[in-house]
Amino acid sequence: MSGMIFNISRFCIDDGPGIRTTVFFKGCPFSCLWCHNPESISPTPQLLYFRHKCTACGKCVQVCPKQCHRVVEGKHLVDFTNCNTCGACTSCPPKALEIAGRVMTVEQVVEEVLKDESFYETSSGGVTLSGGEPLFQEAFCEKLLVELKKTDIHTCVETSGGIDFSKIPKLMASIDLVLLDYKLSQTDELKQYTGQLKDIYEKNLQYLDSVGKSVNLRCPIIPPLNNKREHFDSIAQTALNHKCIKEIQLLPYHELGQKKMECLNKKNDYEFITPSQEDITEWLKYFENYGKSFNYIRIV
Repeated sequence: MSGMIFNISRFCIDDGPGIRTTVFFKGCPFSCLWCHNPESISPTPQLLYFRHKCTACGKCVQVCPKQCHRVVEGKHLVDFTNCNTCGACTSCPPKALEIAGRVMTVEQVVEEVLKDESFYETSSGGVTLSGGEPLFQEAFCEKLLVELKKTDIHTCVETSGGIDFSKIPKLMASIDLVLLDYKLSQTDELKQYTGQLKDIYEKNLQYLDSVGKSVNLRCPIIPPLNNKREHFDSIAQTALNHKCIKEIQLLPYHELGQKKMECLNKKNDYEFITPSQEDITEWLKYFENYGKSFNYIRIV
């Protein structure tokens, strides 16, 4: 069985407990405008062009069978619409061109992550499936998790919660910790900024309660969109209402996703703000008012 993976990142410390290897899946039913991995949204491979690395050497012009590359007056021009992601241009000497997304089998992924097994053992770490949306590739995700549990590796899945968990009980049973995104409180905003509704979100939390699954609620805070009192209240009340939620993690917005959008030749007309340390401190103080109902709150 094979799936579409766009990265395997080692020595991760913010994707679950301990030192972890994070497997990034391609494809997501959400299209969040602040996504820090915009190359994960499409389920198919994509060309990334890192303009700042390019020296306009012209090697890509020589090797591209679709003539997607030109150098005009010392400037490298890329025709993304004609690209078939064959990967010939990724021989680029300064590594300015990259294909995001490759087919891997379950066995190949397991072989890669097991290279770090000693680090999992010494740090109480493990493997995290992220994306994109790992559950978007349900069959592959389930098979991979089952194989990982055969070696007693601790498993996390980071998910947007847009897929009905109750319909994939075998997959959910192989997850030790769910990293569940909580993006926006208002349904109209969720539709506008992510392209999805949260109709199934509460149902999924009730299911996770019923099966005794541990959950870390991961909350991207994107000024000026959701750094609001009513949103923080909603986060806190959600955590108070569900015994499965063990921790809240605040994820302040950063500009990495916007830079990747440029590499995909895409533009985002919305302007979000990277918060200051003073802002973050104020957020933490606000949540402290809810007492000891949360294990702790962490900035990732």
